[in-house]
Amino acid sequence: MSRNPVVNATLPKSEAKPREIWTADILFHAIELCDDDILKLALNLAFSCSLRMGEMLALTWDCIDITPESIEGGRASIYVNKELQRVQRESLQALDGKEVIKMFPARLASRHTALVLKEPKTKTSVRRVFLPKTVAEKGLAFSLQIFVLKRRENGIMNLLRKVFKVTICDLKTGIDKT
Repeated sequence: MSRNPVVNATLPKSEAKPREIWTADILFHAIELCDDDILKLALNLAFSCSLRMGEMLALTWDCIDITPESIEGGRASIYVNKELQRVQRESLQALDGKEVIKMFPARLASRHTALVLKEPKTKTSVRRVFLPKTVAEKGLAFSLQIFVLKRRENGIMNLLRKVFKVTICDLKTGIDKT
């Protein structure tokens, strides 16, 4: 073929559809209907910090400052420096590992995409967002719940280790302690 027949083709015009943006009333109604405390916190974070879904899902504890001192001083904040995205595997190969912080194991039947934790597309997407006091306090309460659950889980695991250790010792010595 001597020339590309598509070079002079006219592209159809696409209509940009405006996004529907929630009003404060819609947000409050959604939070009121929500039974899950974690989802309520996520809704508050997304709305008050203007976070995209991938930014919210990529938040890690090292990027969150919700100490009681920072809340009282009005400095409670989150640092947005990564995002969670599903990307084409061939795009990942083109990046050659640049901008990718972590690639998660495949969980879907499709082997064409991968879930990755990556740096944001633009430098202006990296930012510190200050939290309203109410949202920071909800985040602090949630982090304390996680801490208590982890402590409880660690206590249960230690108890199980002791039980299994005793059971193994009992089996080795042949002593029945029932």
